[in-house]
Amino acid sequence: MASRDKRKIESSVLVRTREIVSRAVEEGVSLGWERAHKHTDMPTHDDITDAISRAVMDELCDILEFVDDEWADE
Repeated sequence: MASRDKRKIESSVLVRTREIVSRAVEEGVSLGWERAHKHTDMPTHDDITDAISRAVMDELCDILEFVDDEWADE
């Protein structure tokens, strides 16, 4: 049986960070809006902003790891 040549393949991958973060923010805003309206047809401004803020941070925490994770306890 002939031995196969082993070659080291070097490559690099560029991550489209802006695209990934943008999608996470958009999904978070949509999800937060839905959550704010889940139990009421007329949520307050504060309810909406809080729900959107939490949902956006949840989405970002799914794709990013914060070194100084001040949101860990929330």
